[in-house]
Amino acid sequence: MQAGAAEEAVVQAGAAEEAVVQAGAAEEAVMQAGVAEDAVVQVGVAEEAVVQAGVAEEAVVQAGVAEEAVVQAGAAEEAVVQAGAAEDAVVQAGVAEEAVVQAGAAEEAVVQAGVAEEVGPSVLDLPRAEGS
Repeated sequence: MQAGAAEEAVVQAGAAEEAVVQAGAAEEAVMQAGVAEDAVVQVGVAEEAVVQAGVAEEAVVQAGVAEEAVVQAGAAEEAVVQAGAAEDAVVQAGVAEEAVVQAGAAEEAVVQAGVAEEVGPSVLDLPRAEGS
């Protein structure tokens, strides 16, 4: 009986040892689950970094759009300057046209003076007939 009891104790000791091994395996599984959970968190962090990179890329695109708007504003400003130059040219053309008119008037005055000189004072001084 003693041998049977001793054998049973050995079996029980083996079962207890197996339980300890199983507990170690379970503890390892819990640690592995913690590692896996941490990996999931890290994937979430990486995914957030990708989203942030997309936001940064969009900001770069927007900065490019703003830079293009500045370039367009510069082109519009240059067009305004050119329009001002064209307007000034129109004014200058008007001044030149006025000078041509003045030159024509001066030329006409010269012609009139020439006509008066050709007629001479003797014709102008003749007495006029009454009633004519």
